[in-house]
Amino acid sequence: MSVVLNNNQPYTSKDAGFWRAAVSLGCGALLVFSALYAFQPLLPIFASEFHLTATTSSLLMSMPVITMIPGLLILGFGSDRYGRTVVMKISLLFVLSSLLIMPFMNSFLLLLIIRCIEGFFLAGIPASAMAYLADEVAPSNVGLATSIFIASNAMGGLSGRVATGYLTDLYSWQVSFIILAGFAIIATICFYWLLPPSRFFKGGTAVL
Repeated sequence: MSVVLNNNQPYTSKDAGFWRAAVSLGCGALLVFSALYAFQPLLPIFASEFHLTATTSSLLMSMPVITMIPGLLILGFGSDRYGRTVVMKISLLFVLSSLLIMPFMNSFLLLLIIRCIEGFFLAGIPASAMAYLADEVAPSNVGLATSIFIASNAMGGLSGRVATGYLTDLYSWQVSFIILAGFAIIATICFYWLLPPSRFFKGGTAVL
């Protein structure tokens, strides 16, 4: 692995910049998908605590998935116009903020509203990551970087379910989300620190 980042050519697996990009996007994917699926094993807990039906409780999973759809569209346009790294960094900050707020919500409606906003910004990484890799990584190595990113997606979804379910059994759902927010802080710092700046991005004029 080279020590000096090559600023003139797309990154290959021999460059430090390639691995910084892959690891940073992996951290972002871990955070996004762990946050998305963290609620899944806890729906019966929320149904009991807020006196909800199972269908109403399931909105905590379905609504953020729905709000991800416009998020992918709008943030994808933003990524093409204003830059991949800008959209990803702003999105992670909103996701982190939502995780810090959620443990202190004592209203299902407020929790659902925050969850919907979170869902919109969860789309920031998926909407921008592949375009960033296509810009910055040599075509021969995009497949490897993409594989690392997709594997991180799956790992994030699995770890989010397992961690919150286990911690809620031991303590409470509030404690599990405080711990998840702690992980989110670490993941966001790693993302900001490791992600190489865009070198080949050319802003467009795409509008919705």
